[in-house]
Amino acid sequence: MDWGLRVIFQTLKDILMNYFAKIAGMALLVVVASEIAAQTANVAVRRLPLAEARPVIEAYSDVLPKDLSLEAASGANAWARYVGRKETELQGRLEQGDLDTLANLLLFGTSFTKEPVLTPALLQRIAAGGEGANTENGGTGNAYQGRLRDLAIGIAYPKGNERLQYMRSLVEKKGFHFETATDYNKLGAFLATNLTRMLGENEQFADALERAQEADPATEFRTRSQVFERRGISLDTSIFPNFALAEALKALKDKGILRPGAVGRVAIVGPGLDTINKDVGFDYYPEQTLQPFAVADMLLQIGLSKESELKITTLDISERVNSHIGVARKKAEGGAGYALQLPIRSSTNWTAEALSYWEHFGRAVGTKASALAPPPMAGEAKTRAVKVRPAIVLRVRAKRLDVVYEKLVLAKRDQFDLIVGTNIFVYYNGFEQELAELNLAAMLQPEGIVLSNDALPTRQPEAALREIGFSTTVYSDREKDGDRIVWMQQRILPR
Repeated sequence: MDWGLRVIFQTLKDILMNYFAKIAGMALLVVVASEIAAQTANVAVRRLPLAEARPVIEAYSDVLPKDLSLEAASGANAWARYVGRKETELQGRLEQGDLDTLANLLLFGTSFTKEPVLTPALLQRIAAGGEGANTENGGTGNAYQGRLRDLAIGIAYPKGNERLQYMRSLVEKKGFHFETATDYNKLGAFLATNLTRMLGENEQFADALERAQEADPATEFRTRSQVFERRGISLDTSIFPNFALAEALKALKDKGILRPGAVGRVAIVGPGLDTINKDVGFDYYPEQTLQPFAVADMLLQIGLSKESELKITTLDISERVNSHIGVARKKAEGGAGYALQLPIRSSTNWTAEALSYWEHFGRAVGTKASALAPPPMAGEAKTRAVKVRPAIVLRVRAKRLDVVYEKLVLAKRDQFDLIVGTNIFVYYNGFEQELAELNLAAMLQPEGIVLSNDALPTRQPEAALREIGFSTTVYSDREKDGDRIVWMQQRILPR
């Protein structure tokens, strides 16, 4: 099949090289069953009213979005129309994030092909003269062309591959068909163009991060915390931000800010769905969500929570994430646990602390399980697996919520002791981040804690949250491979 790759690959070559050089080393940057069901089943979702949003609107009057002038925001109807437009925009950004995931599948996926993963070394060989054939494992010809072909066929015939089933529905919405050779050529050209688009955007984001690094550390962190404000919202995740959260929770306990047994109700904003793992990409195991169980595991391990009192609510804009958690709950009601596959790159020089976290992950919420073996073309990997107990799964319930413009209406006794949001607020600008702070504060107990690896702004004098500290965690010897977790509480205003 002719994918028209001669022209496309020439464009890709330099972008791919720069992308891997700048991004690869960076950590870039949702009786027990009935008890938990009562936790959020009848909790109302409320849009942020204009009266509460007005202080933030006024604080950002000089940089308000084009479709929200200060005059237009003076009326509740105008505010409601604006929020409605943002909801429509949000769905478009979710689709764009799915297209980024599709591009990463083309680069790194192994569930649909025997062609090698597109590493920098392989790309250099291909660009130098057509090397990169993978005949030993059944691949043929140029690995990039082969992956394009195999992904197009996989999308057309996804069989039991849930990732490809979803991607088929995604491209069908864009008008693609799978009946003729012409249809396949069009899909192949789209996959190549989509990859070029994503890599070009990543180049821009890498440049922005590089410019931010020239400033002082605090300025760099705040710049990085808004770098994806116009990017598609991706669901993909990995294990190590949860290591940074674990270190933050330990520090909060050591300082007496969080007391043993004090964390009962937890909210996780954007728990993520591991579709093509962010650590260079794994897709050989079923899709999974990590953070709800990672947070529960650490809270129980260090005694901040009691299992009988722990209730976790995931708050996500993606029905795909919410549905995934709902299916896991239904299986748990029938006695089935939840399998977590935990592969990491064995070629990466992880810190001893990061490896220890990985080795002990899950011991409070599950038991050791059989790990699926990575296919040869996935690259060198260490792997282990955990089966989360059904009783823990039933302590997690999903709620659809846009944390920027919505909040849960909670009685004081039902407010959260802990709210977690990693790699979430980076997708929003300062104005939207500060609106999110209003909603987070409204759902938080007076002594509760918000943890995030993004710096939330405080442009208005009486911002809803205040920073009380932070912890920094390093994952490996790769440059910038780590996270800063900011600790926040409600701002106590003078009476």
